Amino acid sequence: MKILAWMSFTNAIDENYKPEAIRIIRAEAVHKILEDPNFEPIIVSLREGPMTIEEITRRYNAYVEVIGSSNDLTDSEIRKRQKSEMTIYRYIKDLENANIVVQAGRQIESGKTTTKALYGRSATLFYPLLKTSEWWESTEAEEFVDVQVELLKLYLPESKVSKTKLKQLLIQLDADGDAVGAKIFEENKEKVSKIIKDLTFKEIDKHLQRFSYLITLFESERYLKDLKDCCGE
Repeated sequence: MKILAWMSFTNAIDENYKPEAIRIIRAEAVHKILEDPNFEPIIVSLREGPMTIEEITRRYNAYVEVIGSSNDLTDSEIRKRQKSEMTIYRYIKDLENANIVVQAGRQIESGKTTTKALYGRSATLFYPLLKTSEWWESTEAEEFVDVQVELLKLYLPESKVSKTKLKQLLIQLDADGDAVGAKIFEENKEKVSKIIKDLTFKEIDKHLQRFSYLITLFESERYLKDLKDCCGE
């Protein structure tokens, strides 16, 4: 167990607490939690290391105030978005169930017999795969493909775009890009973590999406053939 002493208290970090450099997220439900604005301030705050519920609450509300001010929210609107320790505790339990946050040790205060739980991230960086097989079966995915079909018709007005074939191609593009991206990330965890560890989850998603596109360009001739087939060319 690692002991970190601070003024009137000591943080006893569990020797088994060893966050992964990168954790690849494949479950759609966990991906949604990472993007949830209620949870994001907690996950961002814990980049600095394990904290108690009280410490997380302070960081959470400070984060909300900074973000709210930058978006020109009124003081009243900011206060409505700030949370109590009880609410933060519930959020922590949800994050524990998703294995995003774990108990990392105990905080021992001088002169007190009780201790407080310390919570930390399960990974330095979370890497969400962009589109899971589960997502492609959703209503959102169907609407997404419908829009892509209509946009392709604007680009190729004389073509008859097959929604079924286009959906299959999009699924293949995602799968190929994610597979190569995941392999690269797994083999270079520490380097990747240093490159994008300070980005928000939305920023990470954007980078991963563009990275996936760049990877698939190396197979552009094969994909172009399939795309033309989708458009009846």
